[in-house]
Amino acid sequence: PVAVSLAGFTSGADAARIARDARRLARQAGRAVISEDLFAVALPPDDRPPEIQRRIAVHEAGHTVMQMLRGRIPRSVSIIGIGTLGGATITEGVIEESRAVDLDARIAVLLGGRAAEEIILGSVSGGALSDLAEASRLAYEMSGRLGLGDHLSVGGDSAGDSVDRAGIESQLRRIYGMALLRMVERKNDLVDLADLLLDRRVLGRQALTRFARERGLIQEDTPGAPGRMAG
Repeated sequence: PVAVSLAGFTSGADAARIARDARRLARQAGRAVISEDLFAVALPPDDRPPEIQRRIAVHEAGHTVMQMLRGRIPRSVSIIGIGTLGGATITEGVIEESRAVDLDARIAVLLGGRAAEEIILGSVSGGALSDLAEASRLAYEMSGRLGLGDHLSVGGDSAGDSVDRAGIESQLRRIYGMALLRMVERKNDLVDLADLLLDRRVLGRQALTRFARERGLIQEDTPGAPGRMAG
């Protein structure tokens, strides 16, 4: 994540300065250099309006809290936007999930950003709409291709051939309702994680694991969840 976020911003001289400054921060903290040190000294200023930065932080915190409640720690979470308004929650590898309960949980993670925005900010953004579109696509795939819906037919020339649209709408509303409930239950954690993201702009796995354990969001450091959720 460090290399990706800094691509195009650093020359050889910049890299040497970043390394020196990161080592200085680590010495002051009495530990080895971690990715957050590199980000702290290397990232360009964020000139987006404060309200946009906060919305992105809340959105990514929602994804992340839902991941943690699932028993997974993301590899990193960032509110850095290069060329866009978005941040990103990056997870480890790809895990093939085929049980309905697992895919329901994956949809809940996708909708966690939208739920967080609604609970904390009272409205949702374009990023939340994008997540909803991806959640809808996954729900259609579950029902039509994987045969995990209430009907026995699978396949078809298109997703709409074999799925129960009303059932999928009901499923998405049910999962989103659960995500909203979790955001209400964990509102303090959500706000604190968003504030931490605003302060540090990027959080690595070590910092996220520490936060999750301190807040009782997770007991064990388990592998990351599938894919990459972008805000």
